[in-house]
Amino acid sequence: MMMEMQPPIRSTSALTKVPRTSISNTASFRLGSLKSIPVTEKMRVQFRAEAFNVLNRVNFANPNNNRSSPTFGVITSAVDPRVLQMALKFMF
Repeated sequence: MMMEMQPPIRSTSALTKVPRTSISNTASFRLGSLKSIPVTEKMRVQFRAEAFNVLNRVNFANPNNNRSSPTFGVITSAVDPRVLQMALKFMF
């Protein structure tokens, strides 16, 4: 008994759907530190420093999924680079 070759499956709906794209391979190393400094018995100052994406690894944004755009399927941007922030808080 011989096996017959099946014709390829053709579906018009499969040609009109745009595949779902998402950021699946992101990496970000965050670092934070704080120091609380007493001023008086009831008051203190808190210094906080935070760094996001410390290693400054490139995390690309989603590709363009507008099918009428000439850049369809092309990644044209990246998400935020390294960000540093500092805060000073007075507590009483």
